[in-house]
Amino acid sequence: MLAGTDTEYDRTSNFRLANEIQELINCGMAPMEAIKAATSYSAECAGIQNRTGAIKIGLEADLIAIERDPLTDVRSLQDVLLVINNGKVALNRLKW
Repeated sequence: MLAGTDTEYDRTSNFRLANEIQELINCGMAPMEAIKAATSYSAECAGIQNRTGAIKIGLEADLIAIERDPLTDVRSLQDVLLVINNGKVALNRLKW
């Protein structure tokens, strides 16, 4: 099972994907499995696991920073503080 959206990427994309992850958890999926459904499993399904989907040397640096542990509070994925896309800062809401 995968998580994802079929809409264009914009400012609300993280919020929509966070809702997908929350719904998977609501249906009984473990939090880490739900997060993987939106990251590594989705990349594998799309055939791009050699490019993205995990934090690994040689892959694109696509990361987010959030304040709380999403394994204990998945809603924290709705409040993204930093987005790094392919190694470049795409959004920076950090206050330091």
